[in-house]
Amino acid sequence: MRQARRRSGFTLIELIVVIAILGILAGILIPTAGSLIRKANEQADIAHARLLLLTTTIAFGSDKLGNGTYTAINEGDSPLPYRELLGPAWPRSRIGGGYFTVEVDFALGPADAIRIIREVGGTPQIYNPGEAKFQ
Repeated sequence: MRQARRRSGFTLIELIVVIAILGILAGILIPTAGSLIRKANEQADIAHARLLLLTTTIAFGSDKLGNGTYTAINEGDSPLPYRELLGPAWPRSRIGGGYFTVEVDFALGPADAIRIIREVGGTPQIYNPGEAKFQ
């Protein structure tokens, strides 16, 4: 009488089933992880927008001089956080011929969470965060 020999290892069907299960799990988890990353980035953008609004409000609210102009940077070489936004249109030490407003709309997407508008000579220019420049 012959004895049945026991083989070790997995059959092809078992391997295909395991690979299919792993594929289904990956199909579920990858979009979920992408969604979590996107939500985290949106929350970070909102936090940055709030911080920018707060710093500009404090800087312009407490830094008003008697003649109706605002100091753009500290004396010396330590710039305030918004100095890059002012560009060459204003003199180095003062915001001269216009005003600077910050509008925050948290209902928009992360790229549009904040619009920074400056007006020079009556012409509004909107800051584009994606390109880091005024349009």
